[in-house]
Amino acid sequence: MGRVRGQERYLETEILSSSQEELIVKIFDGLIQFTRIAIDKLKNDPAQIEIIHNNLRKAQRACSLLMGSLNFEAAEELSRNLFSVYEFWHHELMNANLRQDYSRIEKILPSMIEYRTTWNSLVDQSRSMRAQGKAPAEVIDRVG
Repeated sequence: MGRVRGQERYLETEILSSSQEELIVKIFDGLIQFTRIAIDKLKNDPAQIEIIHNNLRKAQRACSLLMGSLNFEAAEELSRNLFSVYEFWHHELMNANLRQDYSRIEKILPSMIEYRTTWNSLVDQSRSMRAQGKAPAEVIDRVG
């Protein structure tokens, strides 16, 4: 029990000390992790319906958080495009859950990883610019 509380405190501290763009990367990390777990269980242990369902619901929640993080006022077209992608992922996760079909989410996992990689790269660039005393990358401020 003490270890769990320690992990919860660590996670809470990490979240509270993260920038908005870093939180988006963490949401992607969760999205990818939950999706991978669901794929693995659907392929190798489909009787674990509750574990599959819970992980797909968590992945859907991550997509919802990504949709909610978009700044339409600052970057309307980009935000609209990202919203469409995140909405599609959400839809596929939901259908995979309803149909217990891993192939739907197996197809979108590579794009999830690619978007996460891109966001992480933008965060690294922003961090580097801040360290040099320059303004952060505009795209992160506009979208995130």
